[in-house]
Amino acid sequence: MNILAISHNYPHKDDVTCGVFAARQFQKMNQLGSDVHVLVPLAYAPSWVSRFERYKLFRTRSLIQYPGIEAEAFRYLHPPGKLGLLADGLSAALAVRKRILQVHQEKPFDVIFARGFWLEADIGIRLSRLIGVPVVAVGIGSDVNVAPELGKAFQRKFQWIANTVDLAMATGKSVAGKISAVTNKETPVISGLVNLEMFKPVSNKQPLRKAYNMPLDKTILLFVGHLIETKGLDELIEAFRLLKKQHRDVYLIICGEGTEKETINKAIRKYNLAQDVYLAGTIMPEKINQWYQMSDVFVFPSYLEGMPNVVMEAMGCGLPVVASAVGGLPEAVSDCKGVYLIEPRNVQALYSTVSRIITTESKRKEMSEASRQKAVELFDITKRVNQVLSIMQNRLHIGGHSLV
Repeated sequence: MNILAISHNYPHKDDVTCGVFAARQFQKMNQLGSDVHVLVPLAYAPSWVSRFERYKLFRTRSLIQYPGIEAEAFRYLHPPGKLGLLADGLSAALAVRKRILQVHQEKPFDVIFARGFWLEADIGIRLSRLIGVPVVAVGIGSDVNVAPELGKAFQRKFQWIANTVDLAMATGKSVAGKISAVTNKETPVISGLVNLEMFKPVSNKQPLRKAYNMPLDKTILLFVGHLIETKGLDELIEAFRLLKKQHRDVYLIICGEGTEKETINKAIRKYNLAQDVYLAGTIMPEKINQWYQMSDVFVFPSYLEGMPNVVMEAMGCGLPVVASAVGGLPEAVSDCKGVYLIEPRNVQALYSTVSRIITTESKRKEMSEASRQKAVELFDITKRVNQVLSIMQNRLHIGGHSLV
């Protein structure tokens, strides 16, 4: 199967974690027998604009090249304001059409795989008309939960995309439900892109803690994600402050970068937590599993998600999880004894739930085993990508692949 994949998030030399889950999915498609050519649309901006931190997404990217995958970025004109969000797909398709015709002529594509239900799917629809192959669109999260709520024009655009693509998929049941409400068709749910050979529990956490100079005798809580307001970091720091009053041996690691980093640092100084909270910054994708493996509990108090990959990775590593009941998490893991889902923005619930877990070692062990078991059941990347390829093959009657 020759796949033209589209994703505006993709790892590059300035941010190796950007779109790493998309890259892993495409790489697994290749390993299972498909040829994958990746398009990464980037909005054009004058060089002076991209110097400002808030416009860093406009900067030139040197993409990370994964074995077996050909990835290329291209520029398109992005009209300002909301108009830009509505017109981006057309603008990007026009910008790349000549290149795609050339590549398609040399090695014809069987299908377009748009990993995103807004920009990517819009581009995919227009390119599918150009080269005459079906297009698959995957709803991720905010592309389905947020974008259609920006106004009537956005709702109409969402309906057009949902009803025009040849096949729609979703990363969670709630996202699938919103797509199905428009199409009146079943939307397959494909959640989980975790390499369970990489993200797995370790029998002894001490060697990793020594290697990274982390406390050997403390209960480590871990957060992984972008440091932005919607991740619930204010609530996390406040809940941790309360925990320290009751549990003197608790320690918090925060992995990631973002606009809230300075706000977090201010809160750490305000509450005198400098010896108890470690901001690890950006972790290389090939090392992030070790941070889960050295930790004891994963905390993720986000306000808004699709199906967060970091929760799935934490579960793969056998961590008890405390996360907000948002996005696809309630449908996917609410029955898992290794996960507690709490109301978002609720400091007291976050504090009391974590406190209950870390108080009893036997409880942590039970939750750890349940987390890993659920991850094996639902999130294995080989099983899920095989499922995606099989669905595309069977429903769209396109080239097959070797099941592993």
